[in-house]
Amino acid sequence: MWARGIRQPAVAGMPAGQAPHRGGSQAQRRSIVLWGAIASFIAIFVLRQLATGSGDSLGDAFGLLYVLPIALIGLEMGLLAGMTAAVAVIVVDVAWMQANGRDLDGAALFIRSGIFVFAAGLTGTFSERMQGRLREQEANAGRLIAEQESERREIATQLHEEAAQTLAAALLTVGMLERRAAASNVDAPQLEVVREHVKGCIADLRRIAAPLRPDVLDEMGLATAVRRLAEREAEHGRHVSIATERLPADLPRELQGLVYRLIESLVRALSGARSIDGSLEGRRSSLALSLSAALPGDPPGGASLDAALASARARVQLSGGTLRIEPHADGVRIVALLALER
Repeated sequence: MWARGIRQPAVAGMPAGQAPHRGGSQAQRRSIVLWGAIASFIAIFVLRQLATGSGDSLGDAFGLLYVLPIALIGLEMGLLAGMTAAVAVIVVDVAWMQANGRDLDGAALFIRSGIFVFAAGLTGTFSERMQGRLREQEANAGRLIAEQESERREIATQLHEEAAQTLAAALLTVGMLERRAAASNVDAPQLEVVREHVKGCIADLRRIAAPLRPDVLDEMGLATAVRRLAEREAEHGRHVSIATERLPADLPRELQGLVYRLIESLVRALSGARSIDGSLEGRRSSLALSLSAALPGDPPGGASLDAALASARARVQLSGGTLRIEPHADGVRIVALLALER
């Protein structure tokens, strides 16, 4: 597992919206929940104050509404935060009753406090269990990705160092037989055919092994590997340009492999585009990949693009990121965000 790993939100489909991202937006969501709960407390307090003039029972009924923001805090922020909110409400409730000259009914206060504490405990415990399951899923996803990369490296090594080397030895044997035939003045055109076939097999093996785990990814890093990918696409008449100037230099090896696979999947999914432009850059707590491509059809790419993106979506979901697809000029823009902090 890497030190700066990736989180696990869901993935948005085309063309609408983006799934919640458990990186920076989690803190933003919690801030919204906290301020919303505070506003609810104040609103309930005011309503209770107004309702008390119509009778104590009505005011007490409004007081029970405090359970809603307490439950919300427990569900979003955990058991400790929920219990803290419950205790704060109980203290404020007692102070309010004393300030309004109300007799402290021990039994009623005990029941009301029990309801608040029960709501905080129930929602807080549920939240923490769900968080624990989510962390376990993240760990499993990270292990799966690391195992996939390890398997790719092993297969690439076997193809390159075993199968290709065996064929290279066979090629040397064919060359030796050709020299013997030439020394004996024997015409052996079949040997030339065999030599060309063996050379073709070696080239095919290296072509297959290179994308599995590009040597340049281990030797030179992600930025250079992305440039090499663009050069390979250029050999087939496609323009692919992905700016990597703002890419962090200290990305863990497993994360580099994961991002490279994602770019590879997206470029393959956008096979209908003759030109792809984009950027890969590090932000405060995330790695952002943006690709823009002109595509035929209305909507651009149509259902075929959505089907072609299945592999990229699965990779993003496993890597714990979000994938957003939106219209752009005469085509689409694909934006993938991966959280860097675990």
